[in-house]
Formats: sequence, C-alpha cells, structure tokens
Amino acid sequence: MQKPKFSLLARELKGELYLDWFHLETYASTACLYRILPKAVVIPKNPQDLIKTINFSQEEKIPITARGAGSGVAGQAIGQGIIIDFTGFNQRIEINPEEKSVWVEPGMIYSQLNQKLSHYGLFFPPDPSSGNYCTIGGMIANNSSGAHSLFYGSTQNYLEELEVILADGSLARLGKNKFELIEEKSTWAKEIPSQLTALIKKYEAQLNADRPKTKNSSGYLIWGAIERDGINYARLLAGSEGTLGLVLRAKLR
Repeated sequence: MQKPKFSLLARELKGELYLDWFHLETYASTACLYRILPKAVVIPKNPQDLIKTINFSQEEKIPITARGAGSGVAGQAIGQGIIIDFTGFNQRIEINPEEKSVWVEPGMIYSQLNQKLSHYGLFFPPDPSSGNYCTIGGMIANNSSGAHSLFYGSTQNYLEELEVILADGSLARLGKNKFELIEEKSTWAKEIPSQLTALIKKYEAQLNADRPKTKNSSGYLIWGAIERDGINYARLLAGSEGTLGLVLRAKLR
C-alpha cells in the first residue's frame, strides 16, 4: 500500500487521517500486552466518513478495526490495517425517562452516561472496572459486565436497538425481529435475516446442546440473540468485537 492512495481518502474525509509515526505508534497498543502497528488511523467526523473509509478498505483490501477508549486487555482494538477512532461520536444523547431507555452514540463514556442518567433516577447497570473511561461502543463490542454481573447481567441484556453500518456500507437499524435497511448499498444486506434464520434452524440442536451454563463472553453470543418469539439482531452484535458492523447509535434499556 502506497501512501498516495491514502491521500485520496484523506481528501474525501471531513475528519482526520493520520499516517505519521506518532499516531501509528499511539494506536499500536491499548491496555493489552500486544503491539501491532497499523497502516493508518482515521478519526471520523460523521457517518459519511465511516462509509467512505469502509469503501476504501474494501477496494484496497485493507482490514479495519473499530476502537473506543482502548481499555480492552485482549488486543481487540489493535490491528494492522486502518484503526477507526470512535471517541468523537459522543454528542447525541436522547433520554426517555418514561420508557427507561436512552439512545447514545458509541463514543460516550460509561461514567458520563450514568452521570446524565442519574438526573432522572436511572443508570446503565453493567459496571466494568474501566468505567471511568471506557466507551459504550467498546462495552457493546466486548459484551462488558463487571463486579455485579451475577445480579445485573452484561451489556447484551440491556441492548434494545442499534443503528449500524454494515460491511457493504449499508445503514441498518437492528432490534428484536427488526432488520431494517435505512440505506441499501447492495442486495447482500437484504439476505442477512433469511440466511441467519436458516442457519439457526439448521444448527438448533447443536446450539441448544452447547449453550453456556455460566457467564460467557467468548465468541459470537448467538444464544442471547435468540428469543422465544424471534431474533434480536441488535444483541447479536454484543461481543462481536466490531466484526459484524460499526455502531452509530445504540438504544439501551
């Protein structure tokens, strides 16, 4: 990959794209023991920047990695391709006290969210030890829980809806029995619900037999997304480490 190709992407973005040594080194590690030097760092300003970055990554065959505060200890926020920093997506928040829910952007810090919710006598229960600086997007990606998980459960249990960008650049809203394409970029995205339903039906016996009996945050947490009366597509993304879609907004219970 030659740097001039990145310069074409940089001219299209409203946000920032960095190729310098300082930024690449800064984003080469997190709270983990690992270090992987990325090719570039993108700090998007709006959803259009994300779509342009996804399209560029597909054209140039470069992987992308979503990153929040970098508090994960397993190296899930580092990669050798393009790092997308979501911490700037933290402004829009819609609290519904009557419904006891909130729409929030992925860059919102957990402790700041609970501070805002406290004015209404509400709080978001999962309480990771990195709560003073971890982001909601990272909590969704990791299916974060905390010291009180036996009582309150994990992030997946409180995930109601998501607005996401899929791999082909399509915008979608996901929820319980909801897979709504807001902006369709290809026919591929439309086939996801039917293909997922077919897969679940095909492997239903194996899924039931292998369902974890204790808290488990490894792999795709498909059991939490399968409900008696359908599929919660939003909860399928919990614990997926940013591999199924990039979160733009989340509705939390």
